[in-house]
Amino acid sequence: MLLHVPCIWRVKIGITGRSSKERAKQVTRAANRRKLIKGVALPIGIMFIPFFAKPVEQSFHFVFFLLKTRFYKGDGSTEWFLILVAPVFYGLMWLHLVAWWWVLRFAMAKI
Repeated sequence: MLLHVPCIWRVKIGITGRSSKERAKQVTRAANRRKLIKGVALPIGIMFIPFFAKPVEQSFHFVFFLLKTRFYKGDGSTEWFLILVAPVFYGLMWLHLVAWWWVLRFAMAKI
């Protein structure tokens, strides 16, 4: 999840095959090229999903479609939502972290 500064009421939910910092730079360049409000996208949340990341991302977009906001056209412009999605995302992020912890704990117990 990326937060847009100065428009801190907007967050972006997306996937990347590289680091979140690199994706944030790419989104910042795309957004600043096409809008009047210059800003920067900052990573504020991350989930490591090695398999089926695209369907998970699309399900987030489907669930939060009423909170969608679009303030420029171009790369990643349809993946911005109002900040109200952040608490739900953080809750899922922590559940995801706990699930990975249990998987690793179980794997280490088998060794």
